[in-house]
Amino acid sequence: MKKILVRTGLSPIEETPVSNILAYNLIGNNVGNLVYAYSVYRGLMTEPDIEFVPTKYRVLRLDVDRINDECDSFVIPLADFIRHDRVDEIKNMTKIINKLKIPCIIVGIGVRGEYDYENKGIKFKDDEIAYKFFKAVLNKSAMIGVRGEITGDYLKKLGFIPEKDYTVIGCPSFYTYGADLKLKTAKLNENSKMAFNNTVMAENNVQEFLLRESERFHDSYYYPQKIEELRTLYLGTKYRFNRKISGYPNTIENSIYMKDKVRFHTHYCSWKNDLAERDFSIGPRLHGNVMAILSGIPAVWITHDARMRELVDYHKLPQINAAEINENTDIFEIFAKADYKSFLEVHKENFKHYVDFLDKNGISHIFKDYKNPELNPLDKMLMERGIYSKDFSVKSVLKCDIEEISKRIDSYDLCLRTRRKEDLVVEQDIKKGLRNEIRELKDNNKAIEKELNAIVKKLQKTEEKLSKKDAELKEAKKTFTFLVRRKVKKVLGIIKKEENNSGHKC
Repeated sequence: MKKILVRTGLSPIEETPVSNILAYNLIGNNVGNLVYAYSVYRGLMTEPDIEFVPTKYRVLRLDVDRINDECDSFVIPLADFIRHDRVDEIKNMTKIINKLKIPCIIVGIGVRGEYDYENKGIKFKDDEIAYKFFKAVLNKSAMIGVRGEITGDYLKKLGFIPEKDYTVIGCPSFYTYGADLKLKTAKLNENSKMAFNNTVMAENNVQEFLLRESERFHDSYYYPQKIEELRTLYLGTKYRFNRKISGYPNTIENSIYMKDKVRFHTHYCSWKNDLAERDFSIGPRLHGNVMAILSGIPAVWITHDARMRELVDYHKLPQINAAEINENTDIFEIFAKADYKSFLEVHKENFKHYVDFLDKNGISHIFKDYKNPELNPLDKMLMERGIYSKDFSVKSVLKCDIEEISKRIDSYDLCLRTRRKEDLVVEQDIKKGLRNEIRELKDNNKAIEKELNAIVKKLQKTEEKLSKKDAELKEAKKTFTFLVRRKVKKVLGIIKKEENNSGHKC
């Protein structure tokens, strides 16, 4: 049976309690990760018996032997992975990939940077760390798939060659259902069903716009994505952040929480089914709007950084620059100006390029002849298990009685305690492994030192031999010179004698 290791947290074929998701951070800080994970699972599950092994974002060097023994390949979907707070993970991933003996393929990676990166540049903590990571991947795959031209330019700056070492494929999430995407064509009015998303990284002008426009619609919901916001909804804790912004809904005392206008889904299908009932989505969250498009509803991206910009440019997504939003910006005008024709047209070519990329890396997929099979192994499996249509939305803590709240706290506490014990075991294993590595290094160093000493001795003997040869050569030269001079003198003596004899006869 084929087994594929995938850098994801939650598997779409599993039902995972919220407490486990929170304690183990199985959404990788952001529920948007479920979107591209689902795309990878669906696209690569060519047979129902293929086993996908999620890394749960915790691959360690001590797992390498097991991975080599059990897995056939390592598929690595990444978001804006090249950024300052990922340096340690990049280093660890590099060490792991270097030790793996199986194909390791990156299906989408981005670099974090400012929106106007042309002026400020892409500034990473250590380019050498990034270079070694990409080099390790290329040693185990044919080509790297990057999310946009900005990331492509960064790899080019590092010395990698476009269309040889890497190619731009956009975000794999968009290719979940192949080349054909269909969107609602309903007009927007104040009775429309709205979906809003947001991030604390957006400036106050965006915060004020989203708050103002969401209040215009009676039927609107906010779809948060951060794990801290899941904790707020599930346990009632405050979402704390360092940025000074106003109006962001970060406590259960906020009106949208109080009015039960917050929706957080812990499964892709549940999120998709919910958004399919909406009419329009807008906000600065990349995958919040990708989910809307995959659910069949129009969306507009509020772009505020290089990561968003490169994807908007590549996919020709309907967008508005965050810096252009002010007190006069109107959501109805944004909706009216949104261009989906360009997006849908370029999407078909982008999808074909993505399939070609998979083929170049030898990855089996369901998109034979660039077609999306209506009934594929993953969808069929989810339907049979009842997951496809199940509601995985998280009930707000404000709607729970004391007994249910107590159960949530106890469950979360138990999960945290279990994780701490597991982390302790892992930590001990890591320390043990490091001690063994240090011991091996010391042993290797002793062996190397012994070998070096032997080489030094050989060199010394060689030098002695060469010195002796030099002395012999000097002596030989001296002897040769003496003999030559003697011979010359002898020849000169003969000539002189002949000259004398000749003169006497005359």
